[in-house]
Amino acid sequence: MDHALFVYGTLMDRETMEGLLDHSAGEPLPALLTGYKRYPSSYGYPFILPVQEAIVKGTLWSGLTDDDLQRIDEYEGLFDDVPMYYREKVTIRIDDQPSEAWVYIGNREVFADDISDPSKQVGSSERKECLFTVEPLPNIENLSNLNPFLQAEIASEPIAEETLTAHPDLYKLVDFLNSTLSERSLRFGLRENGDTMTISVFEI
Repeated sequence: MDHALFVYGTLMDRETMEGLLDHSAGEPLPALLTGYKRYPSSYGYPFILPVQEAIVKGTLWSGLTDDDLQRIDEYEGLFDDVPMYYREKVTIRIDDQPSEAWVYIGNREVFADDISDPSKQVGSSERKECLFTVEPLPNIENLSNLNPFLQAEIASEPIAEETLTAHPDLYKLVDFLNSTLSERSLRFGLRENGDTMTISVFEI
């Protein structure tokens, strides 16, 4: 059975999605989800919650298999003792036409501090969010390693930061650093700030 998935964070990136699935993905389409609001979080990646009249801009991936969804479920932490997200069916819009798709909705219990105290969030807008990546692992039993936050808690403040001119290769650099140093107590994040990007180092 083919599935469609609406995403609004790291999985909007083709390389990240294809690395997770271990095969080429279809053509992503820009889409809108109404009735939900997108929040940054202290964990470094966004989540959404139902909010009337709010709109989330994202990307629709279609043609996903049951195995693909299982891999993404693992990546999103659905099988943790306290799941980070829940996957639900929603109605999204593409070119003002309705369509059904799965989406990952934040667990209020996990993100409670970010909801009650916005000052703890990593960023205050879509352009100021921290994206964390590690080397994709096709073995489904090890997919939790793709998301460092599924295995360890990141300190709320970085121990070092460097701001550079924005370039897409910086995502590959952060991915390389996280995969190469996976045995050490460090994780690297990338925060977009318009024409610049800030690389952050976190101790776990």
